[in-house]
Amino acid sequence: MRDDRSHEEIQELLGAYALDAVDDRERAIIETHLETCESCRVELEDHRRLAETMRRHAARMSPLASVEANGSARTNGGVPGSLARRWPFPVAMAIALALFGGLFTQGEIRFNELETRMERIVLLERAQLATTDPAAIVTTLRTPRNEPVLTVVSRAVGGDSYALNSTLPPLPKGQSYQLWRSERGGEVPAVALGRQPDAVTFSLPSGVTGFVLTVETGPTPSRPTLPAFAGARISV
Repeated sequence: MRDDRSHEEIQELLGAYALDAVDDRERAIIETHLETCESCRVELEDHRRLAETMRRHAARMSPLASVEANGSARTNGGVPGSLARRWPFPVAMAIALALFGGLFTQGEIRFNELETRMERIVLLERAQLATTDPAAIVTTLRTPRNEPVLTVVSRAVGGDSYALNSTLPPLPKGQSYQLWRSERGGEVPAVALGRQPDAVTFSLPSGVTGFVLTVETGPTPSRPTLPAFAGARISV
């Protein structure tokens, strides 16, 4: 089918074409253009890889997003209401699309970074949904000034626990945040949060009575070496 659309206008439709989101007339125009345009054929393959990556991760998120919670998770420390709201799947995917900014360089998609960002979206979705699990315990760690800095969701269905960053500032190079679980014998490493904490998942055994957050230098020690930056007790 003949059409007076420019090469650039066809390029703008390739993403929609890869998602089968064009009408029959546009599809015919694009396919005619692809017969003679190698650069657009190459770009179309990138769009198809992007679409497949999103579908693959969406398949992991959709079952979670369809879960209807029968109650609210128990809370310790006053969790902000925003953490207790379930993210609908379309919202999560909209966030994912927003985070794709910067992944396109001169017409090419940086798929390694895309995978990393999609993994983060899946983790955040799981962590947010865990806050709605009636079996979960949500604990907010606070500084000595009673400032909330970290939320821990523990004992959700499936056994995973999550640490969600609230207001922790980035640390200088060589330092990192370390989350400890409090047990009868003292503090034991729970999970290393790094210099710029985001959401992380970790396993939590029984018998935990609370959490402590410290700033450590170098490799993770077996016991806290500095005073607690924040902490909280939980009722398990």
